[in-house]
Formats: sequence, structure tokens, C-alpha cells
Amino acid sequence: MQISNFIIGAPAAAIISLLLTSGCGDSNAAGSEFRLAPVTQGPIISTVSSTGSLRAVVTVDVGTQVSGLIQTLEADFNSKVTAGQVIARIDPRPFAARLGQAEAELAVAQASVAIQAASLQEFEADLTGARANSTESNSELERKQALLESNAIPASSVDTAVAVSTQADAQVQAGQARLIKQQAQIQLTEARVLQAAAVVEQRQLDLDYTNIRSPVDGTVISRNVDAGQTVAASLQAPVLFRIAGDLQQMEVNISVDEADIGRVREGQKVYFTVDSYLHRTFAGSVHQIRMSGQQISNVVTYTVVANADNPDGSLLPGMTANVTIVIDERADALRVPSAALRLRLPDTAPGDVQGDWIWVVGDDGNPVRQRVETGISNGSHSEILAGEVGVEDQVIVGIFAPAVDN
Repeated sequence: MQISNFIIGAPAAAIISLLLTSGCGDSNAAGSEFRLAPVTQGPIISTVSSTGSLRAVVTVDVGTQVSGLIQTLEADFNSKVTAGQVIARIDPRPFAARLGQAEAELAVAQASVAIQAASLQEFEADLTGARANSTESNSELERKQALLESNAIPASSVDTAVAVSTQADAQVQAGQARLIKQQAQIQLTEARVLQAAAVVEQRQLDLDYTNIRSPVDGTVISRNVDAGQTVAASLQAPVLFRIAGDLQQMEVNISVDEADIGRVREGQKVYFTVDSYLHRTFAGSVHQIRMSGQQISNVVTYTVVANADNPDGSLLPGMTANVTIVIDERADALRVPSAALRLRLPDTAPGDVQGDWIWVVGDDGNPVRQRVETGISNGSHSEILAGEVGVEDQVIVGIFAPAVDN
């Protein structure tokens, strides 16, 4: 049967026209070529939808600052730990030996200081004796010089006294030089003591670091080592454990397209679901909008961080969230289908419809354009803030295509 030669009677054509009208969900005046929809009043919510991933508010990677053999593990996956608790131990014996060696070197340096101090006291005593001899020889020289003036002694006796006095003065100068040198030697030895003490402190720290402790209260969500494994601490400390803080508070890292990021603000409501609980909706709020964009496949996105409560622990780090960010909402808005604002009639030039306009059917059956001021939109409906339209008014949302004869 070829439908191109089938002629539809008037009753059948009317029924088909009615079915077309009702199937579009729009009201249509009898004989009108326009698809109509009513202006309504009710709630309208503007949102941005995206996806994100869940993570703990505080997540700490625990590494090691020393290399060695993992002797014992004190924590495992899902272990509850507290700040300062030992969660693993590295074999401490090599570090204890190095500490003992450093302590011995410190003791040697301290003994050397004591020896140098005793030598200093000896040099000080020698200098005191030399000064006494110098004083005595100088006095003897003065006495003999006085006797020489009265010709009581020969000149050779004065020459001998001068030589003795000069030698005594030289011994004083030599003693002072030895004393200065010994004081410098003591300062050097004391510096070596400080150096040895620093080495002891470092060796003690290394020994303490063999006890790997949790830096925060939380739950172990990752363990990357086993007992008996050797770990090497180089420029980047290896991650042994990953500890999540309080899992009753979670973060949702949301990827928001650059076209929508300008509408997102801190404090906006966030609703999301996860695949594990499809029939449960979780709530939160925008906490942070990160300014660094990421470009993947020529699409730029920004990370929006939302906080969410997790009192029963249902949400786990790493879950994928299907997120809706509430940009704005109205509880009782005057609204029209967004299609009414997008309508462009075939006989209307584009320059004639700039701005926000809607079309209604006039008394003569022709479309009449009305200027309106719009507010928020949820995609299907838009808010009308100002304009000559009211509830139950009919607006044009489309045009019925003319029938084509085959």
C-alpha cells in the first residue's frame, strides 16, 4: 500500500491535528499554526551539573627520613591511629651503633678540651715565673748601673746584667705567645666538641626516626610496605602509609567547565550522589574555587571544592560523585518555557529580536512581540521579572510545520 496516493478525509485530518497538538504537550487554539504554552508560577532552580571525586579533608602521606629494613608494622589498612603513635619500625641497630660511635668521638673531644685546659694552666704558671725573673733581672740591672756610675763595679758586670735582663724579657714574650696559642687551641678543641655534639644529636634523631609515627589522628587508607622490605630515603621520601583525617568530614573536588565557573560562588549549596547509593542524596556547600585551570582535550575546567558531612561513614575517599551546584533558586517565580525566549519567527529579521522577548497570539491571530526582563533559568523554564504577562497567559513556543502533500 502506497501512502503517497492515500487521501485523508476531513474527520481523520482533524483527529491527526489533535494528536499532534496533544503530543507536543502544548495548547493550541483552533485553527492556529502556533504551539502555545501557559505562563506558570512556582519554584525554579538554576544549577550547574558536573562530576567530582571524594577525598578526606586532611590526607597525609607518611614517609621515612632514614633508610633501612622494615622490622615491624604496627598498623594496617583501616587501622585507627592517633598522632604520635608508632605505625612502623625500621631496624634500629645500625643507627644505635652510629650513635655510640658519635658519643665516643664526643667524649674524646671533651677530654681533649680538659687536656688543653691543663696545658693552659701550665703555660700561665710558666709565664708568671718568667715575669718574676724579668722583674728581678731588671732590678739587678738597675742596681749594677748605679754601682757603675760610682765606679764600684766594672763595666763587664753591667753588660752581663743587661744580657740576663734581655733574656728574661724574651722568656716573658715567649710565654705570652705560648699562652695565646694555647687559648686558640682550646677554642678549636671546644669547636670540635660542638661539632661532635651536633653529630650525636643527628645520630639520635636518625635513631628516633626508625620509629615511624603517625602525624595526625585518622585512619590508614593505604599501606605501601611489608615487614622485611628495605626502604631508601633519597631526595624524595618514599610513601609508606597514607592516613586520612576525620572521615566524618569529606571534600568533593568538582570539575567545573569554564563556561559555568563564573556563576559559582563560595557558600552555594551542593547536592550529589555516588554510585554506591544511587537513591540517596548527600548535601554540602562550596568551600573553595581554585583559580588554576586544567586543559584536557582542549576543554578547560576548574576545581571547585565542596565540604560535606559524613556522619555514618558511608562516603569513602576516591568515590565518584555526580554533583549539582545550586547557583540560585526562587520559591515562587513567574516562569515561561525557555523555548519562548529562543523563538525566532521566520518573517522576523534577527536585528528586530535583540534582547529578551516573548511572542503571544494577538486578537487578529497574528503573533505579537512583548519585551520582558528575565531572571534565572533551569534550562527548561526561565524566570520573568518584568513584562506584560501573567499566570495562565499563553505564549508561543513554536510553529507547526505546514502539511506536505505527497
